[in-house]
Amino acid sequence: MKMTHIQKVQQTGDPDEANELIRDGWQLLGIFQRAMVSDGRPAAWALYVLGKVGASRDPQDMESVSELCEYEANRELQSGAVLLKVITRKADDEEYPRFIIGTPRTAA
Repeated sequence: MKMTHIQKVQQTGDPDEANELIRDGWQLLGIFQRAMVSDGRPAAWALYVLGKVGASRDPQDMESVSELCEYEANRELQSGAVLLKVITRKADDEEYPRFIIGTPRTAA
């Protein structure tokens, strides 16, 4: 079974930008609820996490797996790593996405 290869990840709070990326072939990986209090009023919005899809490829044996932020994940993806999953972390009443990245085992 082939798996989708994500080449790059991106986050946006703008639904129009998210829709444009999807039209350009990006895949929606997750939607996270964001909220804050501004001027004494609660404000909430969605954070869209998308991945730029590359060619499908066979699943690989992983040498290591890491949990990274968007910037670190993009650096690893450009080096040949594989996006395995997007998860949610919580900190001080805030949720944020983290990217589970696998480094494929190299043939000996």
